[in-house]
Amino acid sequence: MKSLSALVGLMLLVCPLTGWAADAAPATPETMEAPSGYLPSPPIAGQVQTAGEIFGAESGYLHPYLAVGEVYTDNFFNTPGNKEEEFTTVVTPGLWLAFPGMKTRPEKLATLNTAAGGMPLTRFRQNSGHRLQGYAGYSADFYKNKNFTDQENTTQRGEGMIDVNLRGGLGLNLAAVYENTQDPYSTGASNSRLVDKYTSYLFDGIASYEVGPRLTLRANLGYYSLDYDADRNAFRDRDDFKAGAAVSYRVLPKTRVFVQYEYVDVDYDQGIQDDSVENRYFLGLHWDVTGKTQGMIKGGYEQKDFKQSGISDEDNFIAEVQLTHQFTPKSKLSLSGTRQTNESDIAGISNRLTYLGAAVYTQQLTAKTSLKIDFSYNRDEYQDLLTFGGKTDFRDDDYFRIGAGIGWSALRWMNLSLGYNYGNRDSNFDRFDYENSTFYANLMVMM
Repeated sequence: MKSLSALVGLMLLVCPLTGWAADAAPATPETMEAPSGYLPSPPIAGQVQTAGEIFGAESGYLHPYLAVGEVYTDNFFNTPGNKEEEFTTVVTPGLWLAFPGMKTRPEKLATLNTAAGGMPLTRFRQNSGHRLQGYAGYSADFYKNKNFTDQENTTQRGEGMIDVNLRGGLGLNLAAVYENTQDPYSTGASNSRLVDKYTSYLFDGIASYEVGPRLTLRANLGYYSLDYDADRNAFRDRDDFKAGAAVSYRVLPKTRVFVQYEYVDVDYDQGIQDDSVENRYFLGLHWDVTGKTQGMIKGGYEQKDFKQSGISDEDNFIAEVQLTHQFTPKSKLSLSGTRQTNESDIAGISNRLTYLGAAVYTQQLTAKTSLKIDFSYNRDEYQDLLTFGGKTDFRDDDYFRIGAGIGWSALRWMNLSLGYNYGNRDSNFDRFDYENSTFYANLMVMM
């Protein structure tokens, strides 16, 4: 199964790739990411000029770039005590291409290896307006540490999208993501310095059909594969299959109501974790009121049925909200939140209930300078008893992060980004508490 998933992922990545309603918000201008280092969730700061603006708007097919970053953290291993600092140099070569040519890169498709199906949020369609739009991108991060050279690593990400708009209201959309990366330190029940590296493949396809001016039908099919390098993490290896359907009805010129059903089959390679089937039912609202405000809110009911006998099935209320408001042409606020069940990262724990909220504010300060501030809060409630360090309880973690960064486009082909990031995890098991502060600087050149 792993070889099949690899083949599917690689085949999709060599073809060019765009997810919900055709009238969703267009892709935002490309932003510059801080070097990810070993951060739990790397911040994004500053806007940059795209390679298309260097080659010309009509020749924006090929977009190579190179970034060099420096990261300092005061708690490299995310430990509750005995913090150890680290300076890391990150070199990131990358390339993205599009056909027809594009001036800005499509929004990055977020993945999460504990989310059933591989995606933490609903995927919106980034409608290009073309009959056919293709996109593919690849980047690699090379890490060089000052102190802990044995922890140096290389991560990779490849992604692709293809979007087709056919006559008669039929649209087809395929997306694929390949990742070879690692978990943050202190993930799960680990307090060690061991690197938990994994490879994942995500495939997601959407078909939509406009029956009339008000009624739209949508179907989706997805596959996610997760494979860890080390045998100690083999209990997390799994394959997820996802299918779903939705019907939306336009009640106002810019507002739709919809009903949605999703089916997810979670199949672990080993028998340590519990295989399950999830049936999700949603009622929601999607709007694009003024061209400045777009959003989606949905809530519903989930049945999680475990395949092993003797394990109680679970019923949960689940919900999601995504909202973007453009205050001015130079300022924007994005909000997102979910309540959902996620897979466990601890052996023998069946799953966890996750609450997530995030806010991102961006401001264009001058023609060459921009500011980005982001905040996120995450709560994980593990659903089975955990015994660790002589204590037995249901583990609950509260994690919040705040970051700020500024980007400066010194030249049309060069961007400098500086920023700060603070993270804190508070667990009812003290051994899993930690906090860290991270400073970064990143220079990107587009050739």
